[in-house]
Amino acid sequence: SLTQTPDLMAELLQDIGQAQAGIADRTSADRSFSEAVDTYRRIRDRRSELLTLLAQADNALAMGRNDRAQALLSQAEALYEPYQNDAVVTSKLLPMRGYVAGFKNDWALAKASFERYLALSTTGFDQSPLTRVQVLQFLATAVFALSDDAPGAMAPVVGTISVGLTYTGRPPSLASAKPPVRRRFASRALSPFT
Repeated sequence: SLTQTPDLMAELLQDIGQAQAGIADRTSADRSFSEAVDTYRRIRDRRSELLTLLAQADNALAMGRNDRAQALLSQAEALYEPYQNDAVVTSKLLPMRGYVAGFKNDWALAKASFERYLALSTTGFDQSPLTRVQVLQFLATAVFALSDDAPGAMAPVVGTISVGLTYTGRPPSLASAKPPVRRRFASRALSPFT
């Protein structure tokens, strides 16, 4: 019976949670993950508890429950120290740390987490292609968020806008022909002397 083999019960609950998350039954998945975490705690299987907490945090993010994902990640990180050299655990923890940091607008932590995850590939660890693509996308977002300005953005140049009528080559629409609209702006060429 499964009650006599709690390790098998916890593993089954974790697999059920993954399956439920896979079909977007997020609430049921959260319950299954919670039961698996509780069982892993009772039998003191810290590594499996940590991995299940990360799966549950991922599920919480998918439900839009960022605070819950942060709390679950914090619990997982509290268990992480003995597994810092475990590539499987690290490859699950780093992206989750990056995703949660991104949702909190901590782009520096997100960037560092994603870069460290990508560095695992140089150690010969075989990463999930889907996770790698997601990490690269989030890394690009983090890099953009940390940049000083948008690519190609420039401040307005004084003297390039003049007040008056603008001719676009077509008759005015009803909205722009209404009496309250008294002035429009038109661009003018820059003078080399301004």
